[in-house]
Amino acid sequence: MESAPTHSPSGPDGRPTALVTGSNGGLGLALAKQLAADGWRVLLHGRDPDKLARARATLAVDGPHAAFRGDLSTPDGARDLARRVAEAAGRLDVLIHNAGTLQPERRMTEGGVELTMALNALAPFVLTEALHPLLLRTAETYGGARVVTVSSEAQSRRFSSATPDALAETFRYADGRYSPIKAYGRSKLAATVWTLELARRLDGTGVTANACHPGVVRTGIFMGLGGLSGLFAQLFSLLYLPPSVGARCPFVLATAPEYGERTGRWLTRSHVRRPHEADPPAAARAPTVGAAVWDALSRLAG
Repeated sequence: MESAPTHSPSGPDGRPTALVTGSNGGLGLALAKQLAADGWRVLLHGRDPDKLARARATLAVDGPHAAFRGDLSTPDGARDLARRVAEAAGRLDVLIHNAGTLQPERRMTEGGVELTMALNALAPFVLTEALHPLLLRTAETYGGARVVTVSSEAQSRRFSSATPDALAETFRYADGRYSPIKAYGRSKLAATVWTLELARRLDGTGVTANACHPGVVRTGIFMGLGGLSGLFAQLFSLLYLPPSVGARCPFVLATAPEYGERTGRWLTRSHVRRPHEADPPAAARAPTVGAAVWDALSRLAG
């Protein structure tokens, strides 16, 4: 892992700064391009140095953008990324949690966490905690900061009534039958629950926290599935939204003036509707569930 960004930023120049995790391709890169075109300084993130270099080359050449390698599958990797970002960036106006995965088979991290949950829910928790001082300092200096979580409506249909104990149990997910779709749905529900709990805990600090469903986007995340799930993913892939369209949801949360004030909101979109606010799953709105998920993530983060 590199100890410095692959492209050193030129320092704060008055532009707002956004860190977009998982932005060396797909929706993350499309979002980074939209932010750069809007005048933002963008901090890219990914694991593959070649993909990062190509992604960096596609951004506006006149911007002081930067690219950081980092492995978010472990708490130590997330904290290392946060440390390097904090050292290189004088401000962080928006932290966008976009990196994610759907593992077709059970894979466990070195810390004993199922990898889908580790990347989709634990990594945002650890990264935000580590960047908390920079977010607060930015909010105090520049009038606000934001945390945006790219989640999914895959959370809502089968897991909307999950109890705190049931959700907490999914963080262990080391035994029993593994279901890729179930692991993905629960990890996204956990990410949304955590985001809304974060909003409650940050209330009054000047930092807002909101989550969104960008639509079913053509990113390839479902293509590794086997069986009927993989077959359906391939058959319907042409109907998926292009990344540039899916990126509109997190872009709105990152840039629209009203979400500098609104917090704890759920933004969604479908193929036929523009980004709009909706009610998140009932489980995501329950403070008891939020506290349980927060405690589970805290334990896993050490």
